Amino acid sequence: MFISIFRYVSLHVRVSNRAALNLYEKTLQFEKTEVEAKYYADGEDAFAMKKYLDEFWEKKDSKPPKFQFSWRPSAEQKVEQKMKRLSIGSTESLPELEENNTAQPIESQS
Repeated sequence: MFISIFRYVSLHVRVSNRAALNLYEKTLQFEKTEVEAKYYADGEDAFAMKKYLDEFWEKKDSKPPKFQFSWRPSAEQKVEQKMKRLSIGSTESLPELEENNTAQPIESQS
């Protein structure tokens, strides 16, 4: 059994590094915890960032659902395709119009 002794991961990012900030904040869900003045040798400040691992430890033993892929459409997809064809490009859904030929041409209003 593995004991969760790690609570968070931390890192520093240059204040001017927008690409890294976007990656860590938006994609990886890190949080800015403080600004470290003159952290880098050239005098630039850095954001100290942390990612808390509580959610990771809760989910570490769970398995994601198995991915299933097929080039062949499933039965549900076949029904959906038939319904789409009926509603878009077919007159099968309107047999009375076809038999009576009651469709009237639309006159232009110019």
